[in-house]
Amino acid sequence: MLKRRRIGPAYERCPAERLGEWLRRNLLVLIASFFAMALWWIAVILIVGFMNWLATGGDPGAIPPYDPDGPEFIAVRIVGGLIVFALIAKSRVK
Repeated sequence: MLKRRRIGPAYERCPAERLGEWLRRNLLVLIASFFAMALWWIAVILIVGFMNWLATGGDPGAIPPYDPDGPEFIAVRIVGGLIVFALIAKSRVK
């Protein structure tokens, strides 16, 4: 008598199928995380601009003390953006 063949490891999904399913479930969360990261970048730029406005007293001819493209503010934008992305993605991804 013939044995019935059971579905086993030979019929598992390939990694591309698993990745496609994961992306289909979590694409909206990833897009929202990217938008939150962009909002963080915009917020840092606006805060630096407000700090410059406060420091110069609103004088348009004055030299602003803070450079929004300085290394410290670029680091705040990058690291803060990655933290915001990771917090949202980690809390919502299934």
